[in-house]
Parts: sequence; C-alpha cells; structure tokens
Amino acid sequence: MVIGIIIMKNYEGNQQHYTNIAVKYNDFLLFSDSYREWATDLIIESLALRPDDIVADIGGGTGSASHSIFKKAGLKNDVLCADPSDSMIAQAGRLKGVKPLCMDAHEFAENTSGKYDKLLLKEMVHHLTDRISLWNKLRGRMNRNGRLLIVTRPRIPPLPFFKAALASFSAGQPTSDLLAAELGEAGFRPEVALHSYSVSFEKERWYYLLQNRFMSNLHDFTDDEIEEGITELEQTYSDEKMIEVRDDLLFIMSLKIET
Repeated sequence: MVIGIIIMKNYEGNQQHYTNIAVKYNDFLLFSDSYREWATDLIIESLALRPDDIVADIGGGTGSASHSIFKKAGLKNDVLCADPSDSMIAQAGRLKGVKPLCMDAHEFAENTSGKYDKLLLKEMVHHLTDRISLWNKLRGRMNRNGRLLIVTRPRIPPLPFFKAALASFSAGQPTSDLLAAELGEAGFRPEVALHSYSVSFEKERWYYLLQNRFMSNLHDFTDDEIEEGITELEQTYSDEKMIEVRDDLLFIMSLKIET
C-alpha cells in the first residue's frame, strides 16, 4: 500500500482507492480471525522477532498487522507503521503498540532517524518501482543481522477472481524470483517460502469484497464491470452458498549481509 509519485504506479488512482476504503479496510481482511492469527504467527517466525527488536511495518495501512505483531510477539517498543495515506494512518493511530507515520517507502528510507532490526513490507510490493534503489536504502537503515520480510502473492493466485480481475492482478505483480534477485543484488540473502491457507467462504461475502474493491487491482473496474465479473463467477458457483477459497502467500525473508 505504499503510495509515492516516484515509486507508485497510477499514483492518483491508488491514493483515491485507499482513501475510499480506509474506514472499511479492516473489514475487508480476508477470511477470519484465525487467518490473521495464522499470518501473524508466520510473520513473527520469519522475522525471528524478539521482545527488544525495533520493528517497522512499511506500507502498513491501518496498522492491523503492526498491532497484531506488537501484541503476539510481546514487543517492548511500538511498531512504526509507515503509510502515505492520511486516511489509513488515521486508523493506525488508534491502536496500541503502533506508532503511525504518514510517509511512503522511499521517504521512510531517506528521512526517518534511527535504525531497525526488522522491516516488514506486507502485500504492498506490487506498488513499488525503482525497487533496487529502495532495497539499498532500506539495507542502510538496518542494524547488524537485520531481517527484511516481503509478504506478497504469486502472479496467478488461486483466489476466485473473474478473468479480467485475475489479469489485472497478474499484470502488476512481480515474481518471487525477480524480487529475490533484486534483494541479492542489494546485499541481502533472500529465502522464499510459500504458505497456503484454505477456508470455506460465504459466496455473497466474497462478492461483497469484490464490489467494494478490497484489493487495489480492482480500483479501475466500473460498477458494471464488477457486476459482469460476478455474473461470470456465478456460472461456476450458481448452486453454491459456500466456495472454497485458498490464499497463497509468498514470504521472502532477506537477511542483511554484512560487508
């Protein structure tokens, strides 16, 4: 969810998208409380979080992940949640253990003081360009043996998108191989892991998420196009009240290499 004129594709459109959904955003989080617990546990494990770590969640939106990590990892220091959307950060400022900062990723890397032990970029890397420059700058903001974790999805996720929505998602999604290569070039040692979560999901709830454009790749679709997409999905799910939804998350954990 990082938005910046230099680093963001379709800056104005995405800025408006996050302004539009800020109040409802936490309601759009996929699946259930158990899903969020599952994702939080994986993040804590991948980052090898310790209570005294200094942690930043870059592109952290409403601070939901920051708050969950703070509580479950028993952190002593507030998680710095950086996001350039005023509307999203306003939500983050209400959560315990979250220090909000209205700033995009490059601004964070260039203008904040201090260093960090662990950096999280969750479900936002598809918004970035000029990424190698960013990886180099973030590396310079990290303490010795620091860890940077990117959480993203494959270019072709198993989520039940209609065809045009799947195409729009895939078009803007960098592959894990490409991200790993970039991170290696910037002085990190990356490791890629795939984690999957499956659940039976109420069909109407899924359609509601699509209609409310819960992912940024849906922003440019008109109401009519969304409804046409739902009609397309109904060809598969017309007799179903529940649908099986699987979410694949790619965890790219990168250890800072000391030189």
